Formats: sequence, C-alpha cells, structure tokens
Amino acid sequence: MSNTFIVPYKVGSESCRTLASALGIRRLKREGANWNRSGKTIINWGCSELPTRIDAESNYVINQENAVSLASNKLYTFQRLRQEGVRTVPWTNHNEVAEDWLLGDHTVYVRTTLNGHSGGGIVLVKPMDEDGNRITNIPVAPLYTK
Repeated sequence: MSNTFIVPYKVGSESCRTLASALGIRRLKREGANWNRSGKTIINWGCSELPTRIDAESNYVINQENAVSLASNKLYTFQRLRQEGVRTVPWTNHNEVAEDWLLGDHTVYVRTTLNGHSGGGIVLVKPMDEDGNRITNIPVAPLYTK
C-alpha cells in the first residue's frame, strides 16, 4: 500500500494513527510539508475540507469532502436519509414534537451540537425525574431523537 496515504481531520487523531498502523500506510500532515504528488490514493479520515496542498483532481480520494461534511452533521444526515427513503430512528428538529414525545413517556435524546462525536452535545431527557415528577420542558436544540 505504498501508494496509499491517510490524512486526518485533526493533528494527533488516535483513530487515524491506529488505522494507518493497521494498514501499514503513512499519515499526511495537515500543515507544513509540501505534498503535491499525483496518482496516489488518499484516505480522507474525517476532513470536510482537505488541505489545499492535496490535489483531489489528480489523486483518488476515498471519502470525498462533501460526503464527510454531510455525514458529520447529524441533522443533514437524517434529512438525507429521509430523502433517500431510509428508515431511521424517529427524529425531529421541532421542540414541540420532542415535548410531545416526553408526554408520551418516551426518552428524548437532545442533540445540542450537530457535529459532536463520542456523545458530546447529547442531553438525555427522561419523562420522569429521580423524584418521580413528570418532565414537560425540553432544552431548545437543533435535533431530537426518540
């Protein structure tokens, strides 16, 4: 795989380092060294915008920037999946709908950050609090799932 390289979404990405090691390929620095070779395979590891020194026209890029951008935004992903007719968990971007879910005894996952990862930006709202009182208010957020 000497013709294949990986470019991380951020410097020091452990998952990128692990994948590069498992595949026996080199990581490309996001900044600094001039890397303008063509005819290579580039694995885009989470970059919604590749470094300008990587010519996507003269290299084969796995995970195009627009696909990464779409997939990293949870609301855009759900909208696209709906457009494509793919079944997903129930979701909404309307606070009133999420509050109705609560009143129907459903737990609501409030997504305060659309591009979060590893659980960041998620607030779990259960229909009842620890004392058995009904919860009726839900934080205003860009996305909710049931």
